[in-house]
Amino acid sequence: DPFARPEKIVDVVSALPSASVSAPRTLPAALVRKLQEVAVHHNGLVPLHSRLFAQWMHFAYPRECQYPHISGTTLNTTTKEWAAATGLRMSLSNAEVEAYVESQSAASKKASTSAVMAGDGEDEADVLCSAMWTPDEELIDVEAWRTAHSERQLTDARSSPRSVLRTVAMVGALVSLVLIFKEQLWSMLARREATQGGVQWIRVGEPLKSGISSERKAVVSI
Repeated sequence: DPFARPEKIVDVVSALPSASVSAPRTLPAALVRKLQEVAVHHNGLVPLHSRLFAQWMHFAYPRECQYPHISGTTLNTTTKEWAAATGLRMSLSNAEVEAYVESQSAASKKASTSAVMAGDGEDEADVLCSAMWTPDEELIDVEAWRTAHSERQLTDARSSPRSVLRTVAMVGALVSLVLIFKEQLWSMLARREATQGGVQWIRVGEPLKSGISSERKAVVSI
């Protein structure tokens, strides 16, 4: 199926290692909440071929899964084209790279401390996920997703306890109607025998006063 429930995805990803991520592990609470939000957006299921799930996988495996930019918001350019368009240098020295990493790390710690002091109770991973997450969705094949989702919902509805109880109730009602019809039929035959005479109708299995086998449905009166 091209979709899965969020709890199933969490179980699989928690036990799935990569070159940069060890397993088993406990996923950050913020990441689990984001996956649940994706499921709510799609009526309880997470489409695996979607931008939101690809974005979630980027946060779960940041070095293995690329960030899925929204269609039409990025351009593929060479380093020279980028330098010409921005006026910036194409490379940095080791000292400049280290200084940049330190500045970004300090900014991240400051944002995390501010969130904790504000009473949000979020750790650094929560802050990073919330800051970079965007709710924009894109599906590779919208029609295929809708068809598969509808079929899954129909299957779940048929196997739900409420559906089973509804089926049992319908069967019980049908059996009751059959029994009522049977009683009405025997009453009609009895009235006919009483008014016309000559034939005595007997229910199968009932004992006969005359000693005749009960397997016969009718006895001719003389």
